[in-house]
Amino acid sequence: MTTEQTIIDKVRVLSPEKQQEVLTFIELLQTDEWEQVYQKRFKQLQQAVQVGVEAANQDQFIDAEAMFQQLRDKMHQNQDHTKITKKRQWSTEFLSTFGAWQGEPLVRAPQEEASEREPF
Repeated sequence: MTTEQTIIDKVRVLSPEKQQEVLTFIELLQTDEWEQVYQKRFKQLQQAVQVGVEAANQDQFIDAEAMFQQLRDKMHQNQDHTKITKKRQWSTEFLSTFGAWQGEPLVRAPQEEASEREPF
């Protein structure tokens, strides 16, 4: 079985939501954006390590459990931000059909007169 066929077989059993995530990831891989994201994150980690090295050189140590909990919290914040950002983006299905109406011209039906409303 080829790699392509293996991928297809694995994607077929996923829920539509998971299939969309796979598609989004593939689209990300097809751009250079993923490299920029990971390079930026790598630089941030290097800076954090450097701060730790400098602190250790000055005999300033912190509790490892507290540090790892801070890292976990920050990672979850970044993941939440990524989810929010993804939700704000137009889906590829929407963009592929946007402006694609090719049927008869759309005509708005006659509207009734607006009723008078009571003031607040």
